Amino acid sequence: MDDLQTRYQQILADLKQSDTSSLVLWSGLQQLYCAKTLQHIEHFPSDLIWNHKTKNVYLLELERAIKEPKWREWLHICYGVVVPICDANEFSKPWIKKKGSNVPPQPHTMIHSDSIKTLVPFLIQQTLKDTYLRDEILQKLTAEHSEKILKQFMDRIERSDLCYLVHQRNQFIAKHGNQPLLSFLKYDAQFADAVHSKLEALQAIDASLAAKFKQCWSQGDETFKRFAMATTEKTFAMGEGEGTVMDGTSARHEHALGYDSYSAEELRALLAPFAMNEGEDAVMDGTSARHEHALGYDSYSAEELRALLDTCNEEHDSARNEQAHHPHDEIALWHHDQEMLLSTSDFATESLEGEPTATSGQDRLIYDALRYFIDKVPPQYRAHHNLLRHTLDDCAKLAMLDADVLPEGYTGDNAHFKWGLWRANHLPIFTVRPHLLYLRDILCNPRMLGSYIEIDGKYGSGKSLALMYAVNIARQQQAQQEQQEQEQEQDAWLCVYCPNTHEWVQNIKATVPANDRDSVFYQHEYARSFLRDLQLAEADKLQHIPLQNEYKVLRTHGEDENARIDLQTVYAMLEDPIDIKRYESQVIEEWLTMGAPYFNEHGEFVVSDASNAFETVYDLVRYGLSADCKSPASLMYDLMDELTKQRHYKLLIACDNVNWWSDFMYGLSTPRTPKVFAWQLSMIDIFSQFQQRGALANGIVVMSKTTMGKHRTEQFKSTPSHTIVCPEHYNNDEFDCAMWNYQGVKLCSPNIAPDDYNKVYAASARNPIYAQRLAALY
Repeated sequence: MDDLQTRYQQILADLKQSDTSSLVLWSGLQQLYCAKTLQHIEHFPSDLIWNHKTKNVYLLELERAIKEPKWREWLHICYGVVVPICDANEFSKPWIKKKGSNVPPQPHTMIHSDSIKTLVPFLIQQTLKDTYLRDEILQKLTAEHSEKILKQFMDRIERSDLCYLVHQRNQFIAKHGNQPLLSFLKYDAQFADAVHSKLEALQAIDASLAAKFKQCWSQGDETFKRFAMATTEKTFAMGEGEGTVMDGTSARHEHALGYDSYSAEELRALLAPFAMNEGEDAVMDGTSARHEHALGYDSYSAEELRALLDTCNEEHDSARNEQAHHPHDEIALWHHDQEMLLSTSDFATESLEGEPTATSGQDRLIYDALRYFIDKVPPQYRAHHNLLRHTLDDCAKLAMLDADVLPEGYTGDNAHFKWGLWRANHLPIFTVRPHLLYLRDILCNPRMLGSYIEIDGKYGSGKSLALMYAVNIARQQQAQQEQQEQEQEQDAWLCVYCPNTHEWVQNIKATVPANDRDSVFYQHEYARSFLRDLQLAEADKLQHIPLQNEYKVLRTHGEDENARIDLQTVYAMLEDPIDIKRYESQVIEEWLTMGAPYFNEHGEFVVSDASNAFETVYDLVRYGLSADCKSPASLMYDLMDELTKQRHYKLLIACDNVNWWSDFMYGLSTPRTPKVFAWQLSMIDIFSQFQQRGALANGIVVMSKTTMGKHRTEQFKSTPSHTIVCPEHYNNDEFDCAMWNYQGVKLCSPNIAPDDYNKVYAASARNPIYAQRLAALY
């Protein structure tokens, strides 16, 4: 450890002496650099990088304003001149757009009309040094000339307007796919002290500009409010002529009456930094302030507000004391398991061995293929391995699903027995795209329970991939909670994953009419296969879910050995078709048995396994897989009823290819039902009931459509709460990233020629499925 500290200090000293030291002012960003160099880390999570880089940007803006007089003048003249246009459309006049003549996109910003009179002369003075020429231009200046000048300098003006920069930061935080950033929006005492010292230095040089920084950041910048402002910590004094940062806690506790002198409105304002904004999923510091405040604190009396504020103060004080035990100046190393920076006193030296791979202990060929992929694909095209921490900065990068959490198998084109790429190489690598991050944000939002999500898109756009991504996200949340030893049953997911459900319709196998349900056909083989997959994937959770319904169990010492039609009986009937009538009673009895429920007319059923206590849902699944259960399709109805009633886990139901659920069943008919629809099959009858919002109170339903085959028009209109539309085409960055993926998994040449690259680009039209198939030709 002494050697590590010496090397760490040497790296930090080299950083401070380098030419880029003036660009890295925040100590947290310096820690990331030192840990990355010392431990040879290739990727940090993008949300962690954003956290430290954003804090560094605040300090850089203040540092530049302190050192450069011309920059201070530029900030003064550009302050508040850019007006964002929030309702800008893609085209200003789409109705006049004609083929071959694109209408330019409508700008998203404009210059305030009152600022043009001062901004344009300032730009001319900064550009032209000749006084005579400058005066001549100012005299002959027209509105058209002013517009051209502003258009030329628009980028620089936008980068110099403090108010517009705040607007951009707020928009970036609010975008779908950036939910992991919200967990970092909490108070940092050291950052607040660093900003305070910079503002004091700027106050001594330019008090007016320092007041603009304070007003802009403390009133409109949501990120800065969470980083540097807390009621119990530090609040900016915005009074006229005040340029200091006051300690809010000490200032208020100096009053003899405490909070007694504050009105209810002032107390609600003091509690505002603790509460979560509407539509936000961030976890703030104070646990007492996370609760049910959709309407604010309007229903609280003044006494309740004071008590709540005191509780929040205590929690923030304890959080600040914890931060004091781990200052940023201390040596910090990256812990791979916990995915965070830890001080040397809390760091386990054995974790310095290197980051464990996802395939350690698996087949050697898969491990070698993964190592080849890592060596072949440049780091800038690979995202961090934790899918839960991806942000929009990770789009157009490659990530990998965890194949171990998909024991049911892949679905869609990647699972095809002939050309399924993932099935062949066992490397489920995909390109991170914005719609996937939006789906991840919905699943990670606890307030989205009861939602029904439909995944739609054109052929080959990645609908089945999005479904597998959703299942992987849910099960990875469980794995991360167990790893951090913070698991709560109510926060874990129980996933019911049904890949390739078109096989229920396309290959019906032994389907028999149900005797106890009208117009339903039991699919016992698919039901038993479903129970087997559920036991394989979720056995540990099923054992913790007690049964809600009552069951009448009859215990026996041996399995039921009633005569059934076996293969020898079938051969005997085929050899003697004339004398087949003597098997008639046996065939009818077998037919009636297959269509009967799993219990008798008294609601009783036989369990011969003495170890099956029949107390949990896992025991119910075990019974369905045993020889005692003659009708597993009938048992499926009670199983899904148990899963929807339980509250120990959040339930995710994910089904693929649901377009097939409205088709006719060709080749299946009975005298009572000559025309059979797919939704009459037992498996589809069970899962189609969840195709509406609010159908699952304790979880989320995700179902993916397909363009495979021609299907009948849906008879039942579903009402999804969210529709995830997979883009039909890659953008240029995503296509480039996908081609690196195909080179890394050896689908195409490891060094594809530029002309072959262009052929794939043009022939595939950047469609994901066509790009994959064409890449195999080169």
